[in-house]
Amino acid sequence: MAGNTLKNILILDDEKAMTLIINKVLAMNGYKTSTANSPVEALEKLHEVDYDLLFTDYMMPDMNGLELCEVIRKDENLKSMKIIMLSAKTMDTEETRRLTELDVLILRKPFTGYQLQEHLDKIL
Repeated sequence: MAGNTLKNILILDDEKAMTLIINKVLAMNGYKTSTANSPVEALEKLHEVDYDLLFTDYMMPDMNGLELCEVIRKDENLKSMKIIMLSAKTMDTEETRRLTELDVLILRKPFTGYQLQEHLDKIL
């Protein structure tokens, strides 16, 4: 896809298989990708590299995706980061409301490559 080679995306998921799948789909579509296995590692990378988008899982040990998004939105250097939340979890009304307020797009697991690209087109 034209223009995608300039888009730099960070993928955060504590499940290595999911990270590899997303990475492969994005790379096949011309996106530059990096991965992180924990929210702490993701925050470090977000401060080191200028990413266009963060894919983050919701359910992770230590800090869930909602908590991570709250940290990002409070950080002056990261608050405009585009974020897609990956989740197999059925979120309650409060979680959904909070993610909407934080301007986070939600992509439900399992998803297809087409759905992944649809979400990318909406946010990038």
